[in-house]
Amino acid sequence: MFYRTLLYLLICCLSSPALFAQGVQLVPLEENLALKKRSQLKNNQVCPNLQLSLPFFEDFANNPNGIYPDCSRWQDNHAYINEQFGYLPPSLGVATLDGLDQTGAPYDANASVSIPEAADTLTSQTIDLDNRNLSDQIVLSYFYQPQGWGDRPEEGDSLLLEFLDQNGNWQAVRAHAGVPSSVSTTDLIDFEEELVVLDTQFLHANFQFRFRNLATITGSNDHWNLDYIYLDANRDTSQASNYADVSFRMRPKSPLAPYTAVPWRHFDNTLWSDSIVMQCFNHNGLSGTLDRRYQVYDSAQTSFLLLNSQVPATTYAPSPNADDDYRDLSLNAFSPFLPSQTTELISRYIIENPSDFQSAARYQANDTAYLKTQLSNYFAYDDASAEMRIIVQGIGTQLAVAFQAQVDDTLRGIYFHLPYFTNRDAELDFINVKVWEDSAGVPGQELFSKDIYKLRYVEGFNGFHYMPLSDFADSLTPIALAAGSRFHIGWQQASSTPVPVGFDRNNSDAEAFTHVKVGGNAWQDLALGGAVMIRPVLSPSANPVIVSSTTTLAPKTTLDWKVFPNPLADVLIIEGLEERPQAELQLYNSLGQLVAQSPAQSRWTLPQLPSGIYYLSVWENGQCLGSKKLLQP
Repeated sequence: MFYRTLLYLLICCLSSPALFAQGVQLVPLEENLALKKRSQLKNNQVCPNLQLSLPFFEDFANNPNGIYPDCSRWQDNHAYINEQFGYLPPSLGVATLDGLDQTGAPYDANASVSIPEAADTLTSQTIDLDNRNLSDQIVLSYFYQPQGWGDRPEEGDSLLLEFLDQNGNWQAVRAHAGVPSSVSTTDLIDFEEELVVLDTQFLHANFQFRFRNLATITGSNDHWNLDYIYLDANRDTSQASNYADVSFRMRPKSPLAPYTAVPWRHFDNTLWSDSIVMQCFNHNGLSGTLDRRYQVYDSAQTSFLLLNSQVPATTYAPSPNADDDYRDLSLNAFSPFLPSQTTELISRYIIENPSDFQSAARYQANDTAYLKTQLSNYFAYDDASAEMRIIVQGIGTQLAVAFQAQVDDTLRGIYFHLPYFTNRDAELDFINVKVWEDSAGVPGQELFSKDIYKLRYVEGFNGFHYMPLSDFADSLTPIALAAGSRFHIGWQQASSTPVPVGFDRNNSDAEAFTHVKVGGNAWQDLALGGAVMIRPVLSPSANPVIVSSTTTLAPKTTLDWKVFPNPLADVLIIEGLEERPQAELQLYNSLGQLVAQSPAQSRWTLPQLPSGIYYLSVWENGQCLGSKKLLQP
């Protein structure tokens, strides 16, 4: 399996243009975990056959069927509906066609990587065009984009548009080739609009249209994004791009930018972003007054707004124009906020009273956009969704991501997101995990190293593997973090086997905090425009035991103690703490979350615990005296 994976990665790099920076490389994913999770829950949708009438409009904004196409317009499930793969789409949300089936798995993991084959299909419901004629001037328009934030289709790959004629045969009416090899792999490609006038053979009661792609079907390869699909009569092709609509193009950015998540204990009002960015698009050929609002609220108290700011009304001209990327640099309207527990924030963009622009209800879905931001026990730059995999190239090459503590705390562990591989358990995902102190903005002295550590794939969408900071005896070794201190987490490539980690391409701000070091060279900025999906995990407790941030960690005190039974029962027996009345017991799950704590005692009645691995540690005077790994059957 090792040789097969290595061969796959090498071929991928040749057949599908990967992105390179010094010492690292981005390659496509093998599966789509969002689709995989949905299919494992056995709720793949089955769409009924419907007959629609004109007009037909779809912009995939706030899709009611989530990741699958809306059954009220489409008949199949192959396209992936999402908000992260499109690069500046005309409207919020796109349909993505790739080399994966509706379950998120490759159509054929053993297929050729050099010969494109039939992959995804997006098929409309039946549309009644009976009693129509050429004078009705029925036109289908759509926007399409190769690659976006995903994998680039090559010249041999293609996107096809087909119409169902009156004899029940599918006829190809458009074919879009992949990206020429002369185009730089670092170039991002804009959406283009295409228009097709229907001729007589397609004017019948059971008309349908469909999009298909020819791609490498071994994984999440050769992406095509579709958006803003519109079929109607009496359309003037010379003004086809004129739609009575103004839309959001992208999700809100995190109000904590560049972070997408911070530990709730570390949040203070200085972390609010000092600006907001609203990316809009005026599809109308007319100028009008645009009213926009940006809200942030605590989801536990939905009536409590932390921000409710109306952007000053502006005259908005037809796009593209400078106002499409609106930025408010004087935003200081956040209410004082001090969370007392794990909290979820909701950001919402709203287009209000768009009467100058919009003339139909079908355009309303793209007037609102949402984003969730977590205040939990970790820092993050990523949005928990990988578009690619990042690989550190060459034994000894190191990659590091910087974070900053806002209060005194301890670093307890690291989350790694590993994208799926076939037979993942057989892979040799060994790395040297590192933590560094900061030295003038780049990693300095090592604070922690665990060599030849095997990363684990965690099943499901947004799966993160948690690695507690511990020595080879499994004793926890947290690292002191002083308020305001910067630190770096990452890894060193330990072997010639590629070890892919998730890469989120939607947060280019993270680039400034990511560095790579090749051999004896100096640390360099990682210039790939995205976030490596690793996260530092800090203390989750409201009153954490904090290792002193003004001194180095004290030598570990020898503690002779016993814990039984193991596997666990309802009551845990602890021996060896009788002379330590000030000690505290802390029980963590395998994700680094504190699930129970207690003063030192010989018999501890545990709460009901799910099956899994747990760590019991003993703390005294800010020092971890020891830890035990326990099993809950």
